[in-house]
Amino acid sequence: MRRRSADLYVACILCVLVAKAGAGVPTSRIAPARVAPAPRVDGVLDDAAWTEAAQIDLRPDRGKGQPTTVKLAYDASCLYLGWVCQEPEMDKLLTASCPSHDRGWGDDGVELFVQPRPPDGPVFQVIVNAANQVLDLRYADPAKKGDKKWDSAVRSAVTRGTAAWTIEMAVPWAELELTPACGPTMGLNLMRWYPRHNGIASTWGLPGSGKALEFMGALEGIPLDFAKYSVALESPRLRAGLFYGANEIPVVLHNTAGAPRTVKVEAWPGRPETGPAPWSKEVKLPANAQAQVTATITTAARGAQARGCVRVLDNRTGLVLCQMSRERKAPYQLLLVTPQRRYLYGGETTAFSVRALVGEASLKDYTVRMRLKSADGATRKRAFELDTRESTVPIDSDDLAQGENEVTLALHPKAGGAALDSMTTRVVRLRGPFE
Repeated sequence: MRRRSADLYVACILCVLVAKAGAGVPTSRIAPARVAPAPRVDGVLDDAAWTEAAQIDLRPDRGKGQPTTVKLAYDASCLYLGWVCQEPEMDKLLTASCPSHDRGWGDDGVELFVQPRPPDGPVFQVIVNAANQVLDLRYADPAKKGDKKWDSAVRSAVTRGTAAWTIEMAVPWAELELTPACGPTMGLNLMRWYPRHNGIASTWGLPGSGKALEFMGALEGIPLDFAKYSVALESPRLRAGLFYGANEIPVVLHNTAGAPRTVKVEAWPGRPETGPAPWSKEVKLPANAQAQVTATITTAARGAQARGCVRVLDNRTGLVLCQMSRERKAPYQLLLVTPQRRYLYGGETTAFSVRALVGEASLKDYTVRMRLKSADGATRKRAFELDTRESTVPIDSDDLAQGENEVTLALHPKAGGAALDSMTTRVVRLRGPFE
């Protein structure tokens, strides 16, 4: 099988979900064990929880697919999966196709599909490759393209042995948009992708089929009180992605229960950790009502990824009710500048469109410094405040010498130190008819 992108490959798989009514083949079923304490997510299946977990074997669709065993357990916070992928050629594991979060797929890896409200609710997919890179998607309609803006807070770890590699995954229930209509049975499918020998899919669904979602299996016996999770959150700002520095994230909370409740909203840069949250606030939610708060997430000034998570906890029990995460590769340049006009006559003005890629709350900490350098060597300097990320910096032709002028704009921290970023362009002042 040719290597394919995640979108194309999964779209082809998902489109057959509507054919579920197929030929009366028995549905695969599994009832995971409830465990305490939860297993550590370190890639090593040596916790006591895994001795209690339910276990299934995946079936290769054809050829030389290697044996794969999956263990399942759960608690009030997460669904836990432990994968053991037999591999006689460990040196040939393929991981280059998925070098970073949400990139193309085609590596040695495993896939999880969960549908909390079958048969019509959204499907959530998590893919983890042998290098522990994650690709996660949400399908509002299982027959359509997945949404990469769903970035789960799934925790995973991979360990490679001499003849097998293992994956541990913790999938927070809070990520799966739970409602009182969920459980105790959910849709589930599991898959391992083996790229060698023209591509082999080992699945848990329909025996002998390589179509992972032609028949969703059943995840049974999840007797959690899903009514407790009856708070939802939405934040278009967080979905749009984070910038460097302090980001202001408006969050709308919906209490869908018929009784008031008090919750705690927490905001984390990166993944939620133990200990006090960097930002938190207690919110009282009336019955069947909504409220809005503005959380603050501060990311590193520079880095390869900008990631954040907002989560809502029951104030009394500490149970995580819902959460939203976002991860994206941070822009290469922090300061984007576009001249509206490059050529000017005397008496004319133009402007530079400036987009400073820093968080809303961090704009006050920076200044845009402009340096005009003309062909005769003269230099002028000016500074501008930024009220919003997208601003305009005016240029008057009277500030320019005849000919080509070099214009440099730099984003400087007011506290001092080197510029966060800069960009240089050129503006030409032409000779007018009366000059």
